Amino acid sequence: MPAPCGRPDRTRDRIGLLLPVPLGILPVFTPLAAVGLLITMITATRVHRRRGEFREALLPSTLAVISAVVAVGWGLRLALC
Repeated sequence: MPAPCGRPDRTRDRIGLLLPVPLGILPVFTPLAAVGLLITMITATRVHRRRGEFREALLPSTLAVISAVVAVGWGLRLALC
């Protein structure tokens, strides 16, 4: 559900990244959520860059890097277990 100001609500993304593994509730969803967030943030970064909003592109690009690290890290951990 979009936030009142038109920006997407990222709370669900944070919950999807943080809760499954520590709670043991289908931990396979953590890397999947990270990949989904990665795709979203790459798209947001591209949109901001096309508009010439380079400063606004910093947050989505940072979140994309963090999501990639989470996806690879948890994906490898789950694959090795």
